[in-house]
Amino acid sequence: MKRATRIAALILPALLLAAGALRAQHIPSPYTFLPQKQGLGLYAGYLLTDPTVSVDSVQTADFGPQSAPLIGLDYNLRVSSALVLRAGVAVSPSERKVYRAGVTSDSNTVSPVYSGSKASMPLAIVDVGMRLNLTGSRTYRGLAPWVAAGGGVVSWLKKTSPLEADVPAAERFTFGPAFALSLQAGTDWYPTPRLSLGVHAADYLWKLKVPRGFVGGVTKSSEWTNNLGVTAGAAIHF
Repeated sequence: MKRATRIAALILPALLLAAGALRAQHIPSPYTFLPQKQGLGLYAGYLLTDPTVSVDSVQTADFGPQSAPLIGLDYNLRVSSALVLRAGVAVSPSERKVYRAGVTSDSNTVSPVYSGSKASMPLAIVDVGMRLNLTGSRTYRGLAPWVAAGGGVVSWLKKTSPLEADVPAAERFTFGPAFALSLQAGTDWYPTPRLSLGVHAADYLWKLKVPRGFVGGVTKSSEWTNNLGVTAGAAIHF
Protein backbone atom coordinates (compact mmCIF):
# COMPACT_ATOMS: atom_id res chain seq x y z
CA MET A 1 0.00 0.00 0.00
CA LYS A 2 2.81 2.38 0.91
CA ARG A 3 4.56 1.51 -2.34
CA ALA A 4 1.45 2.37 -4.39
CA THR A 5 1.12 5.65 -2.51
CA ARG A 6 4.74 6.55 -3.28
CA ILE A 7 4.25 5.74 -6.97
CA ALA A 8 1.08 7.86 -7.10
CA ALA A 9 2.93 10.71 -5.39
CA LEU A 10 5.56 10.59 -8.13
CA ILE A 11 3.15 10.27 -11.09
CA LEU A 12 0.54 12.88 -10.06
CA PRO A 13 2.88 15.93 -10.19
CA ALA A 14 4.15 14.81 -13.59
CA LEU A 15 0.60 14.61 -14.92
CA LEU A 16 -0.21 18.06 -13.55
CA LEU A 17 2.90 19.53 -15.15
CA ALA A 18 2.03 17.93 -18.52
CA ALA A 19 -1.53 19.28 -18.37
CA GLY A 20 -0.22 22.76 -17.58
CA ALA A 21 2.18 22.59 -20.51
CA LEU A 22 -0.64 21.60 -22.87
CA ARG A 23 -2.77 24.49 -21.67
CA ALA A 24 0.15 26.89 -22.16
CA GLN A 25 0.46 25.78 -25.80
CA HIS A 26 -3.19 26.71 -26.58
CA ILE A 27 -3.32 30.36 -27.78
CA PRO A 28 -6.84 31.67 -28.58
CA SER A 29 -7.00 33.09 -32.10
CA PRO A 30 -8.19 36.72 -32.53
CA TYR A 31 -9.81 35.65 -35.83
CA THR A 32 -13.36 34.28 -36.07
CA PHE A 33 -14.67 32.56 -39.19
CA LEU A 34 -17.90 33.85 -40.75
CA PRO A 35 -19.81 31.00 -42.45
CA GLN A 36 -22.70 33.10 -43.80
CA LYS A 37 -22.35 34.34 -47.38
CA GLN A 38 -25.25 36.81 -47.64
CA GLY A 39 -26.16 39.94 -45.73
CA LEU A 40 -29.04 42.41 -45.73
CA GLY A 41 -28.55 45.71 -43.95
CA LEU A 42 -30.39 48.89 -43.08
CA TYR A 43 -28.49 52.11 -42.45
CA ALA A 44 -29.16 55.80 -41.81
CA GLY A 45 -27.07 58.95 -41.60
CA TYR A 46 -26.46 62.19 -43.41
CA LEU A 47 -25.62 63.16 -46.98
CA LEU A 48 -23.23 66.12 -47.23
CA THR A 49 -23.68 67.39 -50.77
CA ASP A 50 -21.80 69.85 -52.94
CA PRO A 51 -24.58 71.81 -54.69
CA THR A 52 -22.29 74.42 -56.26
CA VAL A 53 -21.64 74.54 -59.99
CA SER A 54 -19.78 77.14 -62.05
CA VAL A 55 -21.96 79.22 -64.34
CA ASP A 56 -18.95 80.84 -66.00
CA SER A 57 -15.37 81.75 -65.08
CA VAL A 58 -16.61 84.17 -62.41
CA GLN A 59 -20.08 83.14 -61.24
CA THR A 60 -21.20 80.10 -59.26
CA ALA A 61 -24.60 79.06 -57.94
CA ASP A 62 -25.95 76.35 -55.63
CA PHE A 63 -28.26 74.72 -58.18
CA GLY A 64 -27.77 71.19 -56.85
CA PRO A 65 -29.34 69.26 -53.97
CA GLN A 66 -28.68 70.50 -50.43
CA SER A 67 -27.32 68.37 -47.58
CA ALA A 68 -29.99 66.21 -45.93
CA PRO A 69 -30.57 62.95 -44.01
CA LEU A 70 -29.91 59.66 -45.80
CA ILE A 71 -31.45 56.21 -45.31
CA GLY A 72 -30.72 53.08 -47.31
CA LEU A 73 -30.84 49.32 -47.78
CA ASP A 74 -27.82 47.22 -48.71
CA TYR A 75 -27.47 43.61 -49.94
CA ASN A 76 -24.16 41.69 -50.02
CA LEU A 77 -23.19 38.33 -51.52
CA ARG A 78 -19.74 36.93 -50.74
CA VAL A 79 -18.33 35.12 -53.78
CA SER A 80 -14.85 34.37 -52.40
CA SER A 81 -12.94 34.72 -49.17
CA ALA A 82 -12.55 38.48 -49.53
CA LEU A 83 -14.62 39.55 -52.55
CA VAL A 84 -18.26 40.58 -52.10
CA LEU A 85 -20.83 41.67 -54.67
CA ARG A 86 -23.11 44.39 -53.34
CA ALA A 87 -26.19 46.37 -54.35
CA GLY A 88 -27.80 49.25 -52.53
CA VAL A 89 -30.59 51.78 -52.70
CA ALA A 90 -30.80 54.98 -50.68
CA VAL A 91 -33.12 57.97 -50.47
CA SER A 92 -32.59 61.50 -49.20
CA PRO A 93 -35.29 64.18 -48.65
CA SER A 94 -33.12 66.95 -50.06
CA GLU A 95 -34.03 70.47 -51.14
CA ARG A 96 -32.65 72.91 -53.74
CA LYS A 97 -32.48 76.65 -54.13
CA VAL A 98 -34.69 78.25 -56.79
CA TYR A 99 -32.89 80.74 -59.04
CA ARG A 100 -34.08 83.28 -61.57
CA ALA A 101 -32.10 84.99 -64.31
CA GLY A 102 -31.07 88.59 -63.79
CA VAL A 103 -29.35 90.90 -66.29
CA THR A 104 -26.97 93.61 -65.12
CA SER A 105 -27.79 97.16 -66.19
CA ASP A 106 -24.41 97.84 -67.78
CA SER A 107 -24.03 94.61 -69.76
CA ASN A 108 -25.86 91.66 -71.21
CA THR A 109 -24.42 89.25 -68.65
CA VAL A 110 -27.01 86.86 -67.24
CA SER A 111 -26.62 86.18 -63.54
CA PRO A 112 -28.40 83.60 -61.37
CA VAL A 113 -30.38 85.38 -58.67
CA TYR A 114 -31.51 83.38 -55.65
CA SER A 115 -35.25 83.79 -55.16
CA GLY A 116 -35.05 83.12 -51.43
CA SER A 117 -37.09 79.92 -51.75
CA LYS A 118 -36.13 76.24 -51.57
CA ALA A 119 -37.99 73.53 -53.49
CA SER A 120 -38.28 69.91 -52.44
CA MET A 121 -35.75 67.68 -54.24
CA PRO A 122 -35.95 64.10 -52.89
CA LEU A 123 -33.18 61.90 -54.27
CA ALA A 124 -32.90 58.16 -54.92
CA ILE A 125 -29.48 56.55 -55.33
CA VAL A 126 -29.17 53.03 -56.75
CA ASP A 127 -25.70 51.53 -57.09
CA VAL A 128 -24.00 48.17 -57.55
CA GLY A 129 -20.37 47.23 -57.19
CA MET A 130 -17.73 45.15 -55.47
CA ARG A 131 -16.57 45.15 -51.88
CA LEU A 132 -13.24 43.89 -50.56
CA ASN A 133 -13.23 42.53 -47.01
CA LEU A 134 -9.79 43.33 -45.63
CA THR A 135 -9.92 40.38 -43.19
CA GLY A 136 -11.41 37.97 -45.75
CA SER A 137 -14.16 35.68 -44.49
CA ARG A 138 -13.13 36.28 -40.88
CA THR A 139 -13.27 39.00 -38.29
CA TYR A 140 -10.36 40.29 -36.26
CA ARG A 141 -11.50 40.65 -32.65
CA GLY A 142 -15.03 40.98 -33.97
CA LEU A 143 -14.18 43.68 -36.51
CA ALA A 144 -14.32 43.38 -40.31
CA PRO A 145 -13.09 46.49 -42.19
CA TRP A 146 -13.80 46.84 -45.91
CA VAL A 147 -13.51 49.09 -48.97
CA ALA A 148 -15.84 49.20 -51.99
CA ALA A 149 -16.34 50.81 -55.40
CA GLY A 150 -19.31 50.88 -57.72
CA GLY A 151 -21.55 52.79 -60.06
CA GLY A 152 -25.22 53.40 -60.57
CA VAL A 153 -27.90 56.02 -61.02
CA VAL A 154 -29.03 59.01 -58.97
CA SER A 155 -32.51 60.30 -59.73
CA TRP A 156 -34.61 63.28 -58.74
CA LEU A 157 -37.98 61.92 -57.57
CA LYS A 158 -39.93 65.19 -57.74
CA LYS A 159 -39.04 67.24 -60.81
CA THR A 160 -41.57 70.07 -60.61
CA SER A 161 -42.36 72.66 -57.98
CA PRO A 162 -45.10 75.30 -57.72
CA LEU A 163 -42.35 77.72 -56.72
CA GLU A 164 -41.17 77.68 -60.35
CA ALA A 165 -44.55 78.19 -61.98
CA ASP A 166 -43.50 81.60 -63.32
CA VAL A 167 -39.86 80.69 -64.02
CA PRO A 168 -39.11 80.21 -67.75
CA ALA A 169 -38.37 76.60 -68.68
CA ALA A 170 -34.84 77.51 -69.84
CA GLU A 171 -34.01 78.79 -66.34
CA ARG A 172 -35.31 75.76 -64.43
CA PHE A 173 -32.77 73.38 -62.98
CA THR A 174 -33.11 69.74 -64.06
CA PHE A 175 -31.30 66.71 -62.74
CA GLY A 176 -31.14 63.02 -63.57
CA PRO A 177 -31.49 60.24 -63.94
CA ALA A 178 -27.72 60.68 -63.91
CA PHE A 179 -24.77 58.33 -63.73
CA ALA A 180 -23.07 58.21 -60.32
CA LEU A 181 -19.81 56.67 -59.13
CA SER A 182 -19.29 55.60 -55.53
CA LEU A 183 -16.20 54.97 -53.39
CA GLN A 184 -16.90 53.55 -49.94
CA ALA A 185 -15.13 52.38 -46.81
CA GLY A 186 -16.31 51.14 -43.44
CA THR A 187 -16.08 48.53 -40.75
CA ASP A 188 -18.53 46.05 -39.25
CA TRP A 189 -18.59 44.66 -35.74
CA TYR A 190 -20.05 41.17 -35.23
CA PRO A 191 -21.48 40.51 -31.76
CA THR A 192 -22.69 37.21 -33.30
CA PRO A 193 -21.97 35.61 -36.72
CA ARG A 194 -25.51 36.45 -37.87
CA LEU A 195 -25.64 40.09 -36.73
CA SER A 196 -23.33 43.01 -37.47
CA LEU A 197 -23.30 46.68 -36.55
CA GLY A 198 -21.31 49.05 -38.69
CA VAL A 199 -20.34 52.53 -39.77
CA HIS A 200 -19.31 53.61 -43.23
CA ALA A 201 -18.65 56.60 -45.46
CA ALA A 202 -19.39 56.87 -49.18
CA ASP A 203 -18.30 59.45 -51.71
CA TYR A 204 -20.88 59.73 -54.50
CA LEU A 205 -19.72 61.52 -57.64
CA TRP A 206 -22.35 62.89 -60.01
CA LYS A 207 -22.60 65.68 -62.55
CA LEU A 208 -24.58 68.91 -62.20
CA LYS A 209 -25.63 70.99 -65.20
CA VAL A 210 -26.37 74.71 -65.33
CA PRO A 211 -29.78 75.52 -66.92
CA ARG A 212 -29.27 76.74 -70.48
CA GLY A 213 -30.98 80.05 -69.67
CA PHE A 214 -27.89 81.07 -67.66
CA VAL A 215 -25.28 80.19 -70.29
CA GLY A 216 -26.54 81.96 -73.40
CA GLY A 217 -28.99 79.25 -74.42
CA VAL A 218 -26.37 77.47 -76.55
CA THR A 219 -24.28 75.18 -74.36
CA LYS A 220 -24.77 73.60 -70.97
CA SER A 221 -22.05 74.10 -68.39
CA SER A 222 -21.59 71.06 -66.14
CA GLU A 223 -19.16 69.62 -63.62
CA TRP A 224 -18.68 66.63 -61.34
CA THR A 225 -19.33 67.09 -57.63
CA ASN A 226 -18.41 65.06 -54.57
CA ASN A 227 -21.19 64.16 -52.15
CA LEU A 228 -20.27 62.47 -48.89
CA GLY A 229 -22.63 60.09 -47.10
CA VAL A 230 -21.81 59.16 -43.49
CA THR A 231 -24.02 56.43 -42.01
CA ALA A 232 -24.39 53.76 -39.33
CA GLY A 233 -26.57 50.67 -39.39
CA ALA A 234 -27.12 46.98 -38.76
CA ALA A 235 -27.26 43.86 -40.94
CA ILE A 236 -28.44 40.28 -40.65
CA HIS A 237 -26.40 37.49 -42.27
CA PHE A 238 -27.62 34.18 -43.63
